[in-house]
Amino acid sequence: MNNKKILGGLAALVAIVVMVVLGNSMNSYYMTVINTAIIYFMAVLGIRLVLGMGGQMSFAAVAFMGFGAFITGQLCKTLGVPSLAALILGTIIGAGFSFLFGVILLRMKGPFFIFGTISLVNIMATIFQNFRPLSGGQDGLFGIPKLNIFGFEFSDLHSWFYLLLFFAVLCALIVQRISATSFGRSLMAVRDDDLAAAVLGVDVYFTKLVAFTIAGAMASLGGGLLAFHNGVVSASLFTFDVQLKFLIMAMLGGIQSTLGAALGTLIVQLMPEVLRPLMNYMNLVYGIGIVLLMIFMPMGITGMITTIRKKIRKGSGKGEAAA
Repeated sequence: MNNKKILGGLAALVAIVVMVVLGNSMNSYYMTVINTAIIYFMAVLGIRLVLGMGGQMSFAAVAFMGFGAFITGQLCKTLGVPSLAALILGTIIGAGFSFLFGVILLRMKGPFFIFGTISLVNIMATIFQNFRPLSGGQDGLFGIPKLNIFGFEFSDLHSWFYLLLFFAVLCALIVQRISATSFGRSLMAVRDDDLAAAVLGVDVYFTKLVAFTIAGAMASLGGGLLAFHNGVVSASLFTFDVQLKFLIMAMLGGIQSTLGAALGTLIVQLMPEVLRPLMNYMNLVYGIGIVLLMIFMPMGITGMITTIRKKIRKGSGKGEAAA
């Protein structure tokens, strides 16, 4: 195991310990903020997979999260499916939904793919607002039963915190594992040069489709958890503005780092609490933030740290050579 993996593991362990300490010391309001951040992290991990590893700029995460939330809620509330089974089924159906749209969208390339995913978000937002059998329409879907896992009912924010942390760590481990597999290497080869990857025998279309489907499944899982956590979900939770927030979270932390995804999610989720006087201008703040990130930190916080560390090592190496 190299030093990079050891440091990454230690950093992840420290992050988990810090989250647990925070979870035991926060009031209900901030617990809700942090729990929501953990749910968002699952969608951001999908962006890390599709964009950071696969090089595909997708805006679809919020559509899959919304679909997962409403499907899971309807399975449990309307059809009477046990909550755990509804969560699992909602994730599977969400994965199938993302697979079907991936089959269509991934035939497009470059800006056409980007516009295709933006169109998907807008289409799904319209459906969420108006198709009552799925979403409850303008009123939203309310009265969703509490999540019950093997007889334990998650009814308070602290128990939810630990459950969400478990699912977030599980998703993060899956993404990290993917990055170390032959599939992950194929995905990164597609990101770097899809033509060269195809020449080397990589099925470019299939590789992108699998990554897109996994990302959709994680977003759908997050949506299902959000439905049970809140007990009510509405179309306003799954707008294009929320998708922009997801992208900022991924870019701020660093799209090629799982730890960066966690860091970016936490910072952006807490930002409105710090900048409360600017609440009416948050979209402006996010827009300016994206521009500044692209100019000064295109690889995000973790990318900047890696660059600084390399420069320090290079400088120390030159010093030793001169001595």
